[in-house]
Formats: sequence, C-alpha cells, structure tokens
Amino acid sequence: LAEQVPDGPATHAFCESLRRMGRSQLPQLDAQVAECWLFHGTSFDAAAGIAENDFRLDLTGSNAGTLYGKGIYLAENVSKSDEYGEGPRGPKEEQGNWRPPPGPPPALVRHSVLLVCRSLLGKVLYCDAETPSPDAIQRSCLAKDAAYDSVLGDRRKIHGTFREFVLYHDDQ
Repeated sequence: LAEQVPDGPATHAFCESLRRMGRSQLPQLDAQVAECWLFHGTSFDAAAGIAENDFRLDLTGSNAGTLYGKGIYLAENVSKSDEYGEGPRGPKEEQGNWRPPPGPPPALVRHSVLLVCRSLLGKVLYCDAETPSPDAIQRSCLAKDAAYDSVLGDRRKIHGTFREFVLYHDDQ
C-alpha cells in the first residue's frame, strides 16, 4: 500500500545514518499483514515523549487536526510529515504576487523531528472523501466487530497533495 520513499537528500541522509549505526538497510517487513515503513513528523519534545512512552492516543490532535479521527498520523512522504515540526512555516506571503528576496535562501526557521515508524496497517479502509466523518471512520476501525485496522486518507487524489495513514492502536 505505501509507496517507496522518494530518492532525495532526506533519503540519502537517512541511509547514511543507518550506515553509521552499522546497518545497511531497515529490517525486513511482513507484507502479509501490510507492514510498512512510514514517517511521523513532530516536535522535539513530542519525539522525546514518544521515544520514552510510545505514542499516546490521548494526545492525538494536540498539534494538528483529526480529519480521520483520533489516531496516529503517518505518511509515506517526508515532505508531508515535515509539516508537523516546530516554528513558523516560512515567510508569510503578502497579498498579490509575493516573491522571495533576491540572494541566498533565508536561514532555516523550522525544526522537525521525523520518526521512521515500522507500521502494521492490517486491513486498510481507503478514504477519498472531501470531508470524511471522523467518528464513522474511527468506529470502522475500533468497534468490537471492526472491519478495518487502519485508514488511508487519499488527499493526493482529492487535492494533489499527500496520502496519510492513520493507526488507532498504539501497538500497530
């Protein structure tokens, strides 16, 4: 279900980090249960909390919305996960045809921590609705007789942006 991470500077930096740790690649995944590697973007403080206590579903939505209900939001693209870092997202655009000033790009004003998460998607509910019902989606994954284990929100199909994966159990 999840696509390969695009080849680029972030991917190369991640692979270099693996090599420094004595690994040449990530551990093998189990395709039979739709296991995949996904990114989760967050702040430094939240990343420390996740590293110490795992994901906490009671805190979902505290940094961003809950379009698909209260769950752990992950993405196959680093660019999507990077949106959830700290600080301003860059210069505010003024009315009209705003252009960056000439010269070198401005200094980095946004800091993100990207977690690479081994994720167990299981049976995935595909959602390409413009305005999904978070409660109905959550019930489809959390009810006693739930038909699904996770959600794929396809914002790429609707808006040409990114796909998001949502897990509703912290052990996924």
